[in-house]
Amino acid sequence: MCGIAGILGIGDRERLQRMTDAMRHRGPDDEGMHVANRISLGMRRLSIIDVEKGHQPIYSQNRSKVIVFNGEIYNYRELRSELEKKGVSFRTNSDTETILHAYEMYGHDCVHHFNGMFAFAIWDAEREELFIARDRLGIKPLFYARRGSAFIFASEIKALLASGLIDKTVDPEAILTFLSWYNLPVPYTMFKGVFQLPPGHFLRIVPGGELRVEKYWDIPFVPENEKPVRTIGELSSILRELITDAVQKRLVAEVPLGAFLSGGIDSSLVVGLMSRMSDQPVKTFTVGFRSSEKKYDERDFARVIAEKYRTDHSEVVVSGSDVRNSLPEIIRYMDLPSGDAIQTYFISEAARRRVTVSLSGLGGDELFAGYQQFQHIPGALKFARRYQQLPAWLATVLRSIRTHLPAEADNKMKLRLLFEVIDGRTDLLHLYNVSRSVYPEDEFGALLNKPFINSLPWQGLTRQVLEKYRESIRGLELADAISYLEFKTYMSHMLLRDTDAMSMAHSLEVRVPLIDHTVVEFVARNVPVSLKRRNGRSKWLLTETFKDILPAEVVSRKKRGFEFPMPVWLRDELRDVVEDCLSPQSVRNRGVFDEKGIHSLKSRFFSATRRVPYLKIWTPVVLELWFREFIDGS
Repeated sequence: MCGIAGILGIGDRERLQRMTDAMRHRGPDDEGMHVANRISLGMRRLSIIDVEKGHQPIYSQNRSKVIVFNGEIYNYRELRSELEKKGVSFRTNSDTETILHAYEMYGHDCVHHFNGMFAFAIWDAEREELFIARDRLGIKPLFYARRGSAFIFASEIKALLASGLIDKTVDPEAILTFLSWYNLPVPYTMFKGVFQLPPGHFLRIVPGGELRVEKYWDIPFVPENEKPVRTIGELSSILRELITDAVQKRLVAEVPLGAFLSGGIDSSLVVGLMSRMSDQPVKTFTVGFRSSEKKYDERDFARVIAEKYRTDHSEVVVSGSDVRNSLPEIIRYMDLPSGDAIQTYFISEAARRRVTVSLSGLGGDELFAGYQQFQHIPGALKFARRYQQLPAWLATVLRSIRTHLPAEADNKMKLRLLFEVIDGRTDLLHLYNVSRSVYPEDEFGALLNKPFINSLPWQGLTRQVLEKYRESIRGLELADAISYLEFKTYMSHMLLRDTDAMSMAHSLEVRVPLIDHTVVEFVARNVPVSLKRRNGRSKWLLTETFKDILPAEVVSRKKRGFEFPMPVWLRDELRDVVEDCLSPQSVRNRGVFDEKGIHSLKSRFFSATRRVPYLKIWTPVVLELWFREFIDGS
């Protein structure tokens, strides 16, 4: 695991050093550089595999090619064996060298041979080409920009800024997009001209300087009638084999290894499989809260798993004061603002005290219809079909109800979606957008400063992003279409990015076996949607497949996300942060929000009788904190 950086067009060791120094937390064990006339490549290394000989950059035999790499290739031993049979000789036992030789053998198609998480850059002096690739799901990040004749890339935006080549010009439309989704969609960032390389894509800078971005993989969902007919037993058997193999592959490390444990289905089955594969107790980590915040605390469920598998279990209790004290550092490591990174920061901090690698159960909700979207969007569309058959007078009454309900009613996803279909808006992409929005577009008028919003050619970036996926979901069953959108947006833009940023803040590598691409491909091509949600239960096939591993208490518990007591803390220990970030002076200085709108928002949020979702207050706060860190420099 590393942080990588580079510049094409400038050979400048001092500039490259600043870039790699900005990512020291990603790789405290080692650093390396390659600097020539036109190319500068650098890395910071967290030693996981071939600790002694895994130094980077690594060169080809004739030194015409050089690579820097961030991530892990889990099948590198099998791939190495294949290459050796074809006459390739190796000097190290690292997966980095395997990538380089695979590139020499297969060219750009080498990416199809890798099972893992990766972002790597290869300078091919013979072709005079820079080749950069990112893994299929986007587990590892890669940011880039062009400035004049220079092309700059890095694992973190902080490194790009450290190059001194990037103008810190904020894209105003990115502000609106963040307020909508509380994250930034690929390929955009908060800075004009700075982009994320999309998951499943590679990038080439060819002779002459042309930049080409090409897709090499996508999630292969197919219409229901194209899925092969298999029995539940057959599907379960194959799924179990694939997930078991994915976990097994991720246990390869020369450093201490453990797992995040929330007490939910996904992390529990990962820990259960790890325990069966290990001759030592698995080190597990859970975050908990004070007794007054019991509704958010999952330690009791995590203990069920820890006791069942006799894990070496650690718990950390986090308070609002802990969050307050850590906020500056959390924001600093975010790079892109996020409304949902704090949880991962604290569990990563706890895990890093004892391990260098941790497995996570992330991905089960997206694959097996675990989120509310999978229930409420189909429910709204079903209601829409019935609504069309209602008498005209009753339809009119339903339309009028919304104006008489308290504003807080719109906070419930189910009601928001019902109101959308009552108003005739039944397009899936629109409903999905509504389900994931903190601030729908029609609320910007009351929230934002009028001169700010009037100066923008607001194009509805969230709608544009989703529109790109219309053809990909055409013909799919509703649950598969939502799953595709979840992978492309919420998982890619927030969960994976936050996991990388917050774990790397503590020099911790996190591995995610449930989204091994072989598992994702099998589910997408084979599992009927009727087996994802069944008998009122989400993740039905997954829980049936691993019912011998999952205790009944875990399977039967009500679905909950990995949540912190932010609604409580923002009204208590973090209230002064809210008041400071959204003070009249701060609002005026920033020039984004409307003073009256923010005053009204705070009044409603802090009122004992009004219930405003915490994200409506937390998202503007995070945005202001991000500005102070990355733009103001305070």
